[in-house]
Amino acid sequence: MSREELYQLQKLDTRKERLKRTAQNDLEVQEILELTEQLEQLKVEFETREEEIMQLNKEIKEKEFNNARLTRKQEEYKDKLYGETTYSPKELEDFQAKLMKTEENKEELEEEILELMLLLEQKDEELGDLKEKISSKEDKIEKLKEKLMNKEESIKMKLNKIKEKKIGLKSRMEEELLKKYNRLYTKKNARAVVKLEDNYCMGCRMTLPRNLIKKVKQSIEVVFCENCGRILYWEKEEE
Repeated sequence: MSREELYQLQKLDTRKERLKRTAQNDLEVQEILELTEQLEQLKVEFETREEEIMQLNKEIKEKEFNNARLTRKQEEYKDKLYGETTYSPKELEDFQAKLMKTEENKEELEEEILELMLLLEQKDEELGDLKEKISSKEDKIEKLKEKLMNKEESIKMKLNKIKEKKIGLKSRMEEELLKKYNRLYTKKNARAVVKLEDNYCMGCRMTLPRNLIKKVKQSIEVVFCENCGRILYWEKEEE
């Protein structure tokens, strides 16, 4: 029966559109996008920490070089003060002042080196935390992609089955009737075929004339609603 086939065709079309929307609006897709954005931010932070660590290592190396230079000067002044070489009291006084100044500078420099090393340790820990977070995000994205791929494959299989059923239905229907159905499906917001229930058209919710209702219930041909133009379908009650 053409009406029955048209109604089944519409159900298949509706299911097809629903599956397509499910694929397009999938929660996994949105979550992957959000995680990817978070991952990119983490990678930027990671690169920033690497640059900071590189700069800290450079500063520490420079200060350690200066500290080694001060250590040599310190030993030089001590040798002049406490060595066997004889210097005048004025010269010894000058060496003592220079030694004290060198030791002060050395102490300040060593404190700076210590602070930089503590900061370096902190940055290394932050880099390790970022590395773990990046790895965790990447794992989540991969699992979501795998889940999404499986879901898309399932949807694809369902759509292929719908396509096969539609081909079977269409092969038993007149071409002109299919054209009318397709126009109505597009024009009437995917509701080309509607049920007749309690003498109402379930498309426009209007009461139908008795002669039209009788025609829908008795005729095997396609009958259109006089108000909205949709194809009317009546489902017989089981006895």
